[in-house]
Amino acid sequence: MSAPLTPAPLPELAYSRFRFVPAIAGAEHNEWTLRRATWTEMVVVNVLTGQELAIPRRFLGRVFETENSVRDVRLIEDLECAGGRARPVRRGVIEMRPRVEADIPPWLRSRPVERASVVTIRTEAPNGSRMRRALRGSIAVGFVACLAMVVVVRDADLGTPSLWTNRPVNLGLTASDDFASVTGKLGVPAVDQWLKAPSGRGYRRLLYPSRRIAVILVGETNETARYAGALSRNGRVLHAPVPAVLNDLLPMPAWR
Repeated sequence: MSAPLTPAPLPELAYSRFRFVPAIAGAEHNEWTLRRATWTEMVVVNVLTGQELAIPRRFLGRVFETENSVRDVRLIEDLECAGGRARPVRRGVIEMRPRVEADIPPWLRSRPVERASVVTIRTEAPNGSRMRRALRGSIAVGFVACLAMVVVVRDADLGTPSLWTNRPVNLGLTASDDFASVTGKLGVPAVDQWLKAPSGRGYRRLLYPSRRIAVILVGETNETARYAGALSRNGRVLHAPVPAVLNDLLPMPAWR
C-alpha cells in the first residue's frame, strides 16, 4: 500500500531511487536517480542503462512512498524519450484506405480516388484553452516558488547548504579515509556508534554536534570501515564520494 507525499518534493528524491508511473516510453528500465533540478525541469539518470533524461516539471505529479525503498513519481501525461528530453506521446492520424474495387459501383470505378481531408477537432474555444493553460502555469510556478522557499528557510535554520543550490560540503574526506584519518581532520567525535541499516548492513556513525553533521563509515567492522558520506541532523545527505554506497544505508534516523 503506497502513501502519498507532497507533490514532487525534488530535494527528498536526492540520493534515492524512484520510478515513474506510468513508465516513460522508450526507456528500457523504469528505475531512476535524480542528477540535478532547476526551476523548470529535473534531470534524471537511468540506474540500469545510465541514460540521462530531462523532464519538464509541469509533467510531474505527486510522489508516493512504497513498501520497498523505490518511490513512485506520478506523471500527469504519458511521456516518451526524444533526444534526451521527455515529451508527451505523439499519436498520429490514421488514414482510412479506400474500399476494394469489388465494393465500388461500376459507374464510380473510373473516377479517381479522392483522399479525405483531415479536420482538426477542438473540444473548447481557443481563448478559453489559452487562459486555462496560463492559469495552470501560474499556479505551478507559485507552488514551486513556495516549496523552494520552505527548503531554503529550513536549511538556513539547520546551518546546512540546500540541495537545490548544488553547494556540496567540503570536509576534505575521501572514500579511502578510515576512523584515524577522519578524526585527524575533524577531531574526536562527541558520539561514536555502530548501527544497523534497514538493509541489515552495519555502519559507524560519528556525531559532531558543533559542526551539525554526522560522518558515516561503512565496512565489515569498526577497524575496516571507510568514509561513505556526511549527513545533516535531519538525515539529509550533505556529501557522498560514492552515492551508491550510501544509498544502501538510507533512510537513516535523525539525531539531536
